[in-house]
Amino acid sequence: MGGYGSGGRNWTGRPLDWQTTALAANDVAKAGALEDGAVHSWWWRWSNGQESSIKTHGRGRHQGVVLDYTHYPLNGGETRQVWTHVAVDWTPCHFGGFRVWWLCPTCGRRCLKIYGWGGRHACRVCQRVAYATQRETPEDRIQTRANKLRKRLGGEPGVEMMPRKPKGMHWRTFERHYAELLAADDAFYRWVEVRFAGLW
Repeated sequence: MGGYGSGGRNWTGRPLDWQTTALAANDVAKAGALEDGAVHSWWWRWSNGQESSIKTHGRGRHQGVVLDYTHYPLNGGETRQVWTHVAVDWTPCHFGGFRVWWLCPTCGRRCLKIYGWGGRHACRVCQRVAYATQRETPEDRIQTRANKLRKRLGGEPGVEMMPRKPKGMHWRTFERHYAELLAADDAFYRWVEVRFAGLW
């Protein structure tokens, strides 16, 4: 499907995590997609309305999967069919059970997710994937934090949108989050004063 690897990069020239077709090893294992002969389809919808899909062909719980998808180059070049085997590893957890890891097809290190970009899947390091927060300006981070606090309190994003105490939340908890929200808003206003000083 169209859209695989679509979207721009950040100012460092690196793809952002949400612009990749990322597959978590745990999600694949829970879906039973590691079982020998299992075939699963995984879908992503992009902001431009296009969709991407990948099929995984299970090779067994200790053998991993084969990724099967069509790569659409960003420069509009010829599409190509990609088949990539991704092995897995299992490690014991401290409190029982096992955790599944991908083994990066490029470097071989364990990773919880592999990221699809540029016609290949590999770990975050090999793909040079950046977090979306690395693109944020200082003021963006202030607003992001304030809006997270508003949502936690049951409110809506936006400066001066002050939520009421949610039903069932202890007053002490509400007052602590409310004080953090006021501090975040205050920090934003101070940034505005510095940023636009002398313009009015």
